[in-house]
Amino acid sequence: MNDYKNMFAQALSVQAALGKAVTEVRLVKTPKGTVSGLFTTDEAGAEALVTELTELNLLETATCYSTINKISDTYIDRYKLVYGLNKLIPYSTKTVKDDDISTLSLIMFDLDVKSKPANSSSTDDEKAAAKARLDGILKHLGDEGFPEPYYVTDSGNGYNFYYHIKFPNDTDHKILIKRFNNVIAGKFSDDVIDVDRVIVNPSRVAKLPGTMSVKGENTPERPHRQSCIITTNSDQPPLTEAQIQAYIDKYSQQEDTPKAVAAPIGTKKQSKKRRIIDVASYLDHYSISYKVYTRDLFRRD
Repeated sequence: MNDYKNMFAQALSVQAALGKAVTEVRLVKTPKGTVSGLFTTDEAGAEALVTELTELNLLETATCYSTINKISDTYIDRYKLVYGLNKLIPYSTKTVKDDDISTLSLIMFDLDVKSKPANSSSTDDEKAAAKARLDGILKHLGDEGFPEPYYVTDSGNGYNFYYHIKFPNDTDHKILIKRFNNVIAGKFSDDVIDVDRVIVNPSRVAKLPGTMSVKGENTPERPHRQSCIITTNSDQPPLTEAQIQAYIDKYSQQEDTPKAVAAPIGTKKQSKKRRIIDVASYLDHYSISYKVYTRDLFRRD
């Protein structure tokens, strides 16, 4: 039990060093639906989290995630009035959304094994391949003048690394982060290891170090593992917009962007094709918020 408390305390303290007094902890697809709550980023928050998870029988059977960016004071104050802090709410319908983020605090890069079966844990060899790719990316970024990451984590099945930033939650900076992620993904992803391209929205959650990674069946070959922090460099200054933009400009030809797709139009007799854009991918690429509505095309109003 103390192992979990100490690891959660370390993870929360990394967030506290960013000026985040509170973070959201979220668990999804549990026997109690989505479970979430706001927790303080101190030892009291870590102790409360272990207690709450234990009472819900989720400490070792579900995976905890937490928000990586700073939640607005307005949202925190409203939430506290209704739910309080350091409590997990089962069947939660109240979770942090993009508009509830005040500051973009971290850029996250997520390396996972692409070649493994869906919904399964990594083998030791697959995870070693992810570690080798991580080392290669960090060496490349170091050669390009980037500092050591703010922190690096073992996610259980792969690896994450984070850079400290301090940008407002606005369209221009969301696009900047998305493009940085796309360049790294385009440069270093292949059929074995994938750099995730969809982890850049402001309310993004990441695996909270210390939690168990419980994807798929727990077997000797593909075991469930505990995530952890590998290194921290909390004294690193935040990356600047100029640093990130210079890197994007240098390697923009390797940016992984939404692809146009060919779609037939008309009848079979009409063989002409038109190049169209996958609209959802395009909007996601530029971090543009949108809603999807469905409509019965055969209904007359």
